[in-house]
Amino acid sequence: MKRSRNLIPLIALALLATGCSTMRFHEGKGAPEVVGVEEWHHIVLLGLIEASKPVPIEDRCKGNNWSDVTTERTFLNGLAGAVDGLIFRIDLWEPWTVRYVCK
Repeated sequence: MKRSRNLIPLIALALLATGCSTMRFHEGKGAPEVVGVEEWHHIVLLGLIEASKPVPIEDRCKGNNWSDVTTERTFLNGLAGAVDGLIFRIDLWEPWTVRYVCK
């Protein structure tokens, strides 16, 4: 029972330590008004290896230009990525969300 009480602050600290991050690239005038498409991008082994290929924006936009690309680590990404750290005690998998808008 005492061990489980010591584990609760550790889990809370692990959840608070999972930070969010956002990188946004915008081309053109003004902010886009269209809702973008979201995909998850997977990175493994302490963030050293990309498990999924980079999102081919040109192919996804079917020859049209893109107007906005956002790469972010959301709270949901951090929560999903923290599971392996709790189980294996090492960061094996780190998902990111890639959102893009085609013109």
